[in-house]
Amino acid sequence: MRYRSLLATTPLISILLVTQPAFAADAPQKKEVSEEKLAIDFFSAMCIKTGGKTEKIEERLGKAVNEIDKKTIVGNQYSMEQTEDIWAVPNSASKEPYILSVTKSGICYVGLNASNAAKLRQDFKGFVSAQAAQIKSAVEVKNPDVQVPEGMAMDFYDVKIPRANHVIKFSLAVPSDSNPAIRSTMTIASE
Repeated sequence: MRYRSLLATTPLISILLVTQPAFAADAPQKKEVSEEKLAIDFFSAMCIKTGGKTEKIEERLGKAVNEIDKKTIVGNQYSMEQTEDIWAVPNSASKEPYILSVTKSGICYVGLNASNAAKLRQDFKGFVSAQAAQIKSAVEVKNPDVQVPEGMAMDFYDVKIPRANHVIKFSLAVPSDSNPAIRSTMTIASE
């Protein structure tokens, strides 16, 4: 009886506080995700998993993100004359939002201010290789005859879909001089 009355008078809070450290030790440690991985994951979710289709992108973005007026984006690095839809999406790794756009010809762009352009280039190349491996294809590094804007470095990759005459084109543009004012852009297109 005496034991029962002791338990009845012991506050439940003190029992929980005594057992809390045991649970905390078992809890998985939260791993920090790099800015580059977040950007590539965003690019994958918005451009690859949606096929660059506006209605699917808007469905993924939800009502919290509205399409923005093209005139609010400064500069011509997004080929404004070709852009059909453009959104500014909050970026958890930076104060600057991602700029997500789709052109009339179906090219899906993600623009961001990346603090480590070299790491973004390395991670993007690995990402494209992983995409190619999923469809059992090889990645061809391309050097198309395009004019690269001054102060930019560009990487071009083609992934041919097996047994089809269809190529998915990936590209990455990063500032060549670490200029934080120039956005890096990741693109996907197909032909």
